[in-house]
Amino acid sequence: MLILALTLGAAIGVTLGVLGGGGSILAVPVLVAVLGQDAHTATTSSLIVVGAASLVAGLRYAKKHLVCWRAAMLFALAAVPGTTIGTLANGAVSGRLLLSLLAGVILCVAYLTWRHASATHVLDITAPLTCPTLAAIPLITTGLGVGTLTGFFGVGGGFVIVPALAIALHLPFRLAIGTSLVIIFLVSMTGLINHLATGADVEWTTVVPFAMATVAGSLTGTRIAPRFTQATLGKAFAVLLVGVAALTFVVA
Repeated sequence: MLILALTLGAAIGVTLGVLGGGGSILAVPVLVAVLGQDAHTATTSSLIVVGAASLVAGLRYAKKHLVCWRAAMLFALAAVPGTTIGTLANGAVSGRLLLSLLAGVILCVAYLTWRHASATHVLDITAPLTCPTLAAIPLITTGLGVGTLTGFFGVGGGFVIVPALAIALHLPFRLAIGTSLVIIFLVSMTGLINHLATGADVEWTTVVPFAMATVAGSLTGTRIAPRFTQATLGKAFAVLLVGVAALTFVVA
């Protein structure tokens, strides 16, 4: 089981490095179905795993100037109070309901992402990859909502952050991915602190090797990501989300 978990951890890291999200929504079902953790323990573990992988991958994107730092900081700061709200709500629902709700949210995001990736402006490969000046209020509002989801579901939020940046805030997918990784790290660490503060347990003997495999995979993902177009990245993200929603329904 450990070998299978490490293999899946590496695959999750590749996904995170290529698409800038999806890592934690993949990690939670794997931790539950393969490593036997309960839903609440898995949500805490996933924050550690995905936080480490997103930090490493985010630094690689930053070196390529594919991170919009102002957007990342405002988004992450607004998400902090949201993670607290979400964490409190997390303990009030059953693990089965938690996973079922997560699957439903994922399907909605997948639909919106696919539609956006098929839009004409996304198919324009000549569009410059420069960070636009985004208004503070939409960034803060979106960040608060994503933070709440992060605390509640115990996920880094990348499955919502990338679509939020690309669809709601109109960042090109490649910039949305790099910026998302920075936000995921910051929000994951905040969510983890909140989970630990409420007495969550961490199975370090499971989490550490799983996290190391995910970090290694994320480095591979950042190397192969430039081979894909903006539209391909968006559609691949949507397909990934549908698969994760199906897996989440199964383990629920």
